[in-house]
Amino acid sequence: MTDYHELILDWEKEREEKVDDEKAVAEEMRRKATERLSVKKKRKMEEADSDKEEAGPSRRKSRRSLVEVMEQSITNRREEKKREMEIKENELKQQEQFHGALLQQQQQMQQMHLQQQQQQAMNMAMMSTLSEMLKTVRNMAFQ
Repeated sequence: MTDYHELILDWEKEREEKVDDEKAVAEEMRRKATERLSVKKKRKMEEADSDKEEAGPSRRKSRRSLVEVMEQSITNRREEKKREMEIKENELKQQEQFHGALLQQQQQMQQMHLQQQQQQAMNMAMMSTLSEMLKTVRNMAFQ
């Protein structure tokens, strides 16, 4: 029975320590969130200085990872630019096709208009010829 009792006490103690740790972290977060900008800059500079003193080989690692991040960023930008160029090329092709279709349609309309004018001219010529023929026939009938 005492073993259970000790286990329960240990568990409660661990839980209390965990809660206390969480409270301390929360309090620190609240303190950082409410501090003034000038104090924040000063604290960050102090943290950076202490990190430099503590950092040895890990600093190189973070620089290496920074270089990797920068290289990845550059690669991503290049890929994005490439995609943008492809999109622009596709848009230009579509515009060219559209303009080509419009030009073709305009040419067809001009050709139809020309054909209509020719048809009207032929009709007028026929009417004129028929009119002349009618006059001739009438003149012959009266003579």
